[in-house]
Amino acid sequence: MYFDRDLLFMKDRSFWLGMLGLIFGGIYLKAKLTVEIDRWHMWNRRESLSEMPAHHFHNRGGVLIRKQFAGFEKYHANSDDMMNWYTKAYPDAFRKSE
Repeated sequence: MYFDRDLLFMKDRSFWLGMLGLIFGGIYLKAKLTVEIDRWHMWNRRESLSEMPAHHFHNRGGVLIRKQFAGFEKYHANSDDMMNWYTKAYPDAFRKSE
């Protein structure tokens, strides 16, 4: 029979209770951080919406999604001009690999 006269079992229980608290606290804080980042983006969009031109957004059922711009050229004089536009519009596809 083992008698724990110094109450050492409490150290073990305190450690694991603290560990569980830390894990659950981290999960909660990560979820809360995600919500608050989304809220920050929402307020940023709402406050600067009147300053942005309407053609910068797609309206998807009342949800405004900001467009990604690569240029407004629609017609090209020759194939070199078109390839210059493609390199501006899709830089990753035309990046030189070394």
